[in-house]
Amino acid sequence: MGKHISGHYKKESKDILNKLDELDKKAEITPLQPVEIDLKHVLNERLAELLREEELKWYQRAKVKKSTSG
Repeated sequence: MGKHISGHYKKESKDILNKLDELDKKAEITPLQPVEIDLKHVLNERLAELLREEELKWYQRAKVKKSTSG
């Protein structure tokens, strides 16, 4: 994976974290609407998916380096 895809992960993760932060701040003031609670669940699932993809990318990169250097 190139830098472009890695940059995409970072941008999407940052956007998700910002939206989750906004929802958390709103939840401190007033109860969230059902649609907002659903959105939080979807955003958390997507964030977990992005983190797994990023972790897999780094694992594969380390595996390639190990096999080519040994």
